[in-house]
Amino acid sequence: MKKISGVVGILMSGVVMLLSPGTQAAEFGSASAGVRAARFTQMDVDARLQQELEIEGAAVLVDGVSNTVHLTLERGFVCRAEVCAQVMPEPVVLSLPILSRKKDDCGRIITRAGQGGVSRSLGQPEILLIESEGSNCGAQNAAAPTELWLETHFSGGEAAKSRSRFEGPALEGIPAALPIFQP
Repeated sequence: MKKISGVVGILMSGVVMLLSPGTQAAEFGSASAGVRAARFTQMDVDARLQQELEIEGAAVLVDGVSNTVHLTLERGFVCRAEVCAQVMPEPVVLSLPILSRKKDDCGRIITRAGQGGVSRSLGQPEILLIESEGSNCGAQNAAAPTELWLETHFSGGEAAKSRSRFEGPALEGIPAALPIFQP
């Protein structure tokens, strides 16, 4: 599992928001209402996906208003054959509708998002988001407060499936005043 640090931007409806370590945010009460986000601190990215995108950081934003999960994958500079791009690569932003949201027997909130649509670099992505904060199962309390599984399906069937895992702190409410850039 790779540890990640720094600032991660989240792009949502043309608004870029920055999350940095220690970001404080307002609470919205219900876990399904409002806009909540977390910046991942550890990741285990599938080798095929890592080779293609050179992921260096990631963040998730759950929009309870539009019923959408936004996953931002920050990309690093790629230097191949002694040639380095002089421009920072744009992040890959997946915005997927929430298909289901439920509590399991341990009290964890399990959110599944996907659409069967195709992303140019990620095939048909699906997200499984597990919020363990407040879990009432002893073994589950050792898990990270927020865990996200990204599964991608490239053309070629089962052999072309990719699974990556991200971990981080509990999702926090995002105040409306946080957007810093609007194109």
